[in-house]
Amino acid sequence: MKQDEFRVLVVDDDVTYADTCAKVIAAMGIDAVAVSSAKEALIRLESGPPVGLVLTDLKMPGTDGMHLLRQIKARDASVEVIVMTGYGTIESAVGAIKEKAFDYVTKPFDKDELLNAVDRVHRLWTLQNEVQHLRQVLNGPLDLTGYVFANGAMAGIYDRVRSAARCDCSVLITGESGTGKEVMARAVHSNSQRSRGPFVPINCGALPADLIESELFGYRKGAFTGADRDHTGLFQAANGGTLFLDEIVEMNIATQSKLLRCIQEHSVRPVGSVDETKVDVRFVAASNTNLKIAIDERRLREDLFHRLNVITIELPPLRGMREDIPGLLDFFLRIGQQRYGHTIERFDSSAMERLINYGWPGNIREAENLVERLFATNHTSVVGPGDLPPHIRSATTRPESAADEVPSISDAQRDLVVRALRVTQGNKSKAAIMLGISRPRLYKMMEHFGIRGG
Repeated sequence: MKQDEFRVLVVDDDVTYADTCAKVIAAMGIDAVAVSSAKEALIRLESGPPVGLVLTDLKMPGTDGMHLLRQIKARDASVEVIVMTGYGTIESAVGAIKEKAFDYVTKPFDKDELLNAVDRVHRLWTLQNEVQHLRQVLNGPLDLTGYVFANGAMAGIYDRVRSAARCDCSVLITGESGTGKEVMARAVHSNSQRSRGPFVPINCGALPADLIESELFGYRKGAFTGADRDHTGLFQAANGGTLFLDEIVEMNIATQSKLLRCIQEHSVRPVGSVDETKVDVRFVAASNTNLKIAIDERRLREDLFHRLNVITIELPPLRGMREDIPGLLDFFLRIGQQRYGHTIERFDSSAMERLINYGWPGNIREAENLVERLFATNHTSVVGPGDLPPHIRSATTRPESAADEVPSISDAQRDLVVRALRVTQGNKSKAAIMLGISRPRLYKMMEHFGIRGG
């Protein structure tokens, strides 16, 4: 399925039951439709909008759920199937799993169990959809369309991506927020022998400290309050593929220790289990902070750093590649032209001058967001200075001498924090979002650089 909307099809000969399931799922904000037979389900799959998940009863008159499962998988293996059984037999559940069902739930359904099962499929579908979208953008091995810069520094970066793709070692990607670290991680994955396996990104700063271990490593039923069944962690979800650990410094030290063991032993121990499960995962980590400082401050284990830092890819900020800004903006214009109903053809020379001289604290991500905003708010074919946000309109041409000066990474990070706080008028939550970091990380950076209030 290649559409942007996730849909669920509920199949049960008990029409009232099917409608109830669909309404419960729809309350999650997911489009769900109920049908009363396998025949009707197959017609919907053939002629209706794409479906990401089919939730089907096993025992139905005529074509039963098991036969429907086989037909769905033969037609499109990417459509996931969860089977419902009111008989509660282990044999039927095991049989369904062997036929490549994603999961099973018992009838009458427990609301939380049903929603958790659907949510797991939705999360997997989202990850797969992102990978598919990126492959379309990349358009082939190392064809980093829109990220192919004329700047000489990028040639060395592409060589490192090629080297990383050829081997199976760990990779560490560094660079400011918005420089395309996840894009490069996906490029390493999609050009490697693991390209047919999953690419699972994890924002280490977004997972709460008390949940990160159970999310990463999984857990066993009864491991803690609320653990009413076994849960497969993200490490096992990435088995056979690549696990991308974004903002690795945000992971707490205790979890870093367990991560190090996983990398060394190629196995995970779910929370509440004494047994280890082997995993075949390639690790790619990323950070927008100075890792040597993070090690000195004991926010990053030095042994984990060395284990991850087999191949390093350091991405430059957009302000250091000003000659590439017109081409990058033109790329995002072309994407917008395909996505929206009207066309912005170009920026006029005056607007482009301001864009070239702007500092781009949000880097490539900020450039992409700017173009999306212009398509949403502007209806002319040519963008002029008056169409640009005020903080970009006020950008002035910098003297060549200033353009040639390169600040230290530490100075650049401090400047970005100060500017974000200034633009957001001291709103730390908005500043953290603008910088692409967590709010706790922003506080740590403010403390480190001696920045008060905002």
